[in-house]
Order: sequence, then C-alpha cells, then structure tokens
Amino acid sequence: MTGAGLNGLRGIGYSFSQCNLMLARCKGLVLRGRTLEGLRLDEADLASADLRETVWVESRLRGANLVNAKFGGADLRGVDLGELELQQAGYLRGATISPTQAGMILGSLGITVAE
Repeated sequence: MTGAGLNGLRGIGYSFSQCNLMLARCKGLVLRGRTLEGLRLDEADLASADLRETVWVESRLRGANLVNAKFGGADLRGVDLGELELQQAGYLRGATISPTQAGMILGSLGITVAE
C-alpha cells in the first residue's frame, strides 16, 4: 500500500496489520484506540490524524509528518521513531515513549543521556 491515499479515512471495524504504508497520505486518519502491529509508515503524511490511545507494536514512523496529529494516551514504545527533532517530538505530547526513544530525541539536540 505504498503511497496509498487514505486522507480522512473513518469507519468501524477496519484495521491495518503488517502493512507497508510508506509515503501514504493519511491526513485526518482516525485509528483511535487500535493496536497497530507491523505498520511501516515511513515518510507518511499523518497530519491531523487521531492516534489517541493507540498501541504500536513492531512498527515504524521514520520521517512521518506528525503536524497536529493527536497521540494522547498512545503507547509508542513499540515504534521506531527515527531521529526526531525537538519540534517534531512535541507532536507526541501525551504519548508514552521508552527511555531509549527519549535518549534518541535528546541526542538529536546534542544532549547525552546517561544512566
């Protein structure tokens, strides 16, 4: 499904599992409360997507456009975020990330996290 056009997709009962949605256009996509397993959303456009309360498992969001996406209550510990700049990390407000992910975000600012 590389490059698929899913802007504003809403519905009941649909799911994505083990999908390559790289470069997909997903503005306004609603996946609230879903478990997202094996999704590759590298460089996808997730602007204004509703991803609240999602649980991510073995997935990727490297280089995705997250402007105005909603992540409140989301568990992102199972997603490869790639290297996010601080501004991009701000779009993850309300989500749970791992210490490793936090270290990568701070590392992009030149801050070393030590245990």
